[in-house]
Formats: sequence, C-alpha cells, structure tokens
Amino acid sequence: MGTDVTILKSSDLPFARIELRSDGILTFEPDPGKLKDYTVPILEESLVALLEISEGIPRPYFCDNRYVLGILGAEEKKFIKAHFHKFVSCYAMAENSPITRFVANSFFKAFKDEIDMRMFKDKESGITWLKKKSESG
Repeated sequence: MGTDVTILKSSDLPFARIELRSDGILTFEPDPGKLKDYTVPILEESLVALLEISEGIPRPYFCDNRYVLGILGAEEKKFIKAHFHKFVSCYAMAENSPITRFVANSFFKAFKDEIDMRMFKDKESGITWLKKKSESG
C-alpha cells in the first residue's frame, strides 16, 4: 500500500491553509499565530474556499484545532450546522487542550448522528481514521 500523498488543490487564507490530498482527504490547518477563535466572518471565508477546493463533494475532513482556544458561540454553531455537510462526509479533529476538547464536544453535539466525528491528539491518527472510514464506505 503506497503512502505517497500529493496535494491536488490548495488555498491559503489569511488565517489557515486548506488542501485536497490525493487520498481524497480535505484538510484545514489554521495558522496558530493568526487563528485563535472561529467567528462567523472566518467561517464564511473558510466555507467559500472549502466548497471550491472540495468541488462541492462531501469528503473526509481533517481540522487541526490544537491551537484554537475559543468556544463556539450560538451563531457560529448555527452557521456550521447549516453548511458543514456540504463538504464533509466524516470529520477528524486534532486537539490537545481541555478547552479545545470542550469546544469540540459542544461542536459534536450539534451534529449528533449526522456526520461521524472523532478527536485525536495528532494529525497522523486523525488521517489514519479518515482513511479507514473512506475505505469502509
């Protein structure tokens, strides 16, 4: 089984990098120095890029939230719930802090039973899980 992955498409936002990998996984990696909280304007800008990169096809999605410190507000949760399914088939999140775990758990509750989501300590574990999810259909 080959492990070579290439980047098919990418987009650099002022606060993050989005990539579509050759294994079909869509990634969102915030710049730790520029993104500490998700706001509706950040989510709106991200959505445009994510839909373009994913070609509007729901894909396995990895997001590195290890350095995002804020808690999602009601408006951010509402926005995500309305749009997440447009580009995500399953979701892996890297996290390493109790605050981030709290944010993630509140986020996951908003999507209960709609999109399979898991938290991981690192990118490699999340990507491995996404690949298994993709292979199993």
